[in-house]
Amino acid sequence: MRAAGASTPAAYRPALLSDVPSGAILAVSFKDVDQLLARIKAEPTLGSALPPFLSGVRSLGGEGVLYLLPGVLLPVVTLELQPRDPAAAVKSLRALAAK
Repeated sequence: MRAAGASTPAAYRPALLSDVPSGAILAVSFKDVDQLLARIKAEPTLGSALPPFLSGVRSLGGEGVLYLLPGVLLPVVTLELQPRDPAAAVKSLRALAAK
């Protein structure tokens, strides 16, 4: 039962999902990259499976889509992000690349 005066969250309408090619094997859309990484890190079984370099990733925020395309031997993995603060995301990714 919903409390009086409580509002429902706005429906998530993925914008980046339209960028996924029609031949994709799999596509996963998510609305907040930082929140997704925090939830994965909090899970004991999933958090330990993340590569160590992802621990320094911050300020990506915003929407993202991950998709797989058929490849010759292995599928091609693509991650497309649309951060809320592009400058902060660039800084975070440069720091990650420096590791």
